Amino acid sequence: MDYMYEDHLRWGLGYENPNMAGVFVACAIPWVWAWLGWVDGKEKRQKILRGIGWLVNVGLWFLLMKTYSRGAWVGALAGVGYWIVTMRGAKRKWAFGLVMLLFVLGLAWSTEIGRRLAEGMMGMENSMMNRLRVWKGGLQMLADCPMGVGTGRSGEMFMQWYQPMEMKTGYRTLVNSYLTLATEQGLIWFGLMAAGALFLWVATREHLLIYEKAARISLLIFAVCGIFSTTFERPSLWIIPGLGFVILVVGMIRRAVEIGGWGRWVRRGIVACSGSLLIVVMLYGLGWWWNRQEPLARNFVAEGRIMSLVPRGKTKYERWVWLIDLESGAKYGKSARRWCVEGGREVWCGTGNKRKDVIKWLPGHMAGLMMTGDRVRELGWIQKRCKYDRLILIMPAPCEEWEEISSAIRSYPTTVYVPCVDVDGRGTWWKHRMNGIESVQVIEMEGLGIDCWWLWPEMLI
Repeated sequence: MDYMYEDHLRWGLGYENPNMAGVFVACAIPWVWAWLGWVDGKEKRQKILRGIGWLVNVGLWFLLMKTYSRGAWVGALAGVGYWIVTMRGAKRKWAFGLVMLLFVLGLAWSTEIGRRLAEGMMGMENSMMNRLRVWKGGLQMLADCPMGVGTGRSGEMFMQWYQPMEMKTGYRTLVNSYLTLATEQGLIWFGLMAAGALFLWVATREHLLIYEKAARISLLIFAVCGIFSTTFERPSLWIIPGLGFVILVVGMIRRAVEIGGWGRWVRRGIVACSGSLLIVVMLYGLGWWWNRQEPLARNFVAEGRIMSLVPRGKTKYERWVWLIDLESGAKYGKSARRWCVEGGREVWCGTGNKRKDVIKWLPGHMAGLMMTGDRVRELGWIQKRCKYDRLILIMPAPCEEWEEISSAIRSYPTTVYVPCVDVDGRGTWWKHRMNGIESVQVIEMEGLGIDCWWLWPEMLI
């Protein structure tokens, strides 16, 4: 799929996102450099092969330029720098470096990619600023839930509990492979994987053949690109780095058998584990520090299916519980945060449908209970386990458990919000059932259907 950057078409090369195409192309470039080094000779055949290699090199950089992917460009430039630094011979190093520098600067000057890189680095571009906000939220999520929120849930959790109120962009991940991995799988798994990656990098830095050097730089580019996009979850993007990984592991095992010196490998393992621990502590510490600046304290329970929001700086506050049917609206988290901050209330939000989670974490007493959609079916057994002073039902669904829940509704002051646009008959069903019950107030929401998440705080206040 292709996108537009201002007036320029971004090539997707078969990927739905041009950034993914840029990563694939960038990871292939070091293998062309290895080809150029392998055919470095004065014979006619080698000169022809070297010319073909330079044409392929230019073609790959052209494709990379057409993706307009900043992350892929940063990764490719990191690979260029590492290749030049590790080249043997000052003359060859300077020649290759000068050619690549002039070539890259020429591409950047003749296209918009140079300006796009500069704008991103100086914070002038919206997509880069949005990334920084998402990454900050991801670090806060790490500190709040270091054991992980579950596979595929990082983007959803960010939008609900950490996204700034004025920010409307939707996210599936945290636009960073490392933060997405850490927040979804937990810091323990992330730390183990980081230690393994660091060990491979430290253990394969000496006595490299030219194709092993290309494999190492291809992995470096892939790792750098992972900072700016969620690349680890794409199997097709692992083809080239995966080949490099296999080559490096085989070479490492071969040298370990031939050279020996197992103490050296142990020391490298200690270095890798220490580096991984340092990274984990830094990530957690940053998230913890940012959380301390927030007006709310968040607490994940039941694997992220229940969230507790507590206003900081207050010792007395009302405790409310929201049991939310996810089909009733996607942005309940922002409503809960705003309502909690403005009213100085503690809010427990439950989105999971597992009854054992709700039973385990439900407070014994609460100032109010709010339920949406199908969650009203749970009202009967909730009443048997806890007490509340006020009950609010927002767009409740018709339910067969009327005999169980009717006593709970009659026992407490209850407000029922029903839709005016009654597409599925729930408004009529509830108005008929509530007729004649003095403790119940039925409010018809004029002009609204069942999706009313943006009115929740106003309804409750």
